[in-house]
Amino acid sequence: GAYVDLRVTKGTRLAGGDLTYLQFTPELRGYVSLGGVVIAARARAGAIFGDVPVTERYFSGGTTGQRGFSERQLAPLVRDCVPGADSRVSIGGAGLIETGVEVRRQLGTLGTVPIGANIFLDGGDVQCRPEDLDVRQLTWAVGAGGWAKLAGDLKIRIDLGYRLNTTALYGSMVDPHRLGVAFHLGIGEVF
Repeated sequence: GAYVDLRVTKGTRLAGGDLTYLQFTPELRGYVSLGGVVIAARARAGAIFGDVPVTERYFSGGTTGQRGFSERQLAPLVRDCVPGADSRVSIGGAGLIETGVEVRRQLGTLGTVPIGANIFLDGGDVQCRPEDLDVRQLTWAVGAGGWAKLAGDLKIRIDLGYRLNTTALYGSMVDPHRLGVAFHLGIGEVF
């Protein structure tokens, strides 16, 4: 199967807004079933041109993004916001690239509950300006997870992602982020 989505947002003073911008966010997903294995792939990009509203900025990371990062932690950062502390705050950006491939397989059942596993490779980047994005400079993560389908099709997932590059440039000051490891608990499919 396939899924195609194009989101376009126009901010204008004519509609009562204070900012003027144009935002494009195309996404393409594909799914192939081979026997009991499902191979899923996704490519998503985004760009904001003009003024960049704080509420529209892009972030990646988390259970539905680049799983090598915690939620919203793959994004431009402001450093040293708190005097005397080595703090980092994700502020988001005007340019986004996310891509990923996942292999999913049901392993069996636990009683009547289907259980399975997945492995994945996620790539992504978020920059302050769309023109600073470079597909050759993505941050990559590999990982694996397990899942169970409860109450019919309610899928509960646990994923563990490990960043292959850029381990110290992003993330919070919590030790697991410095190690390039992120743990995720999610509901439904990643994509």
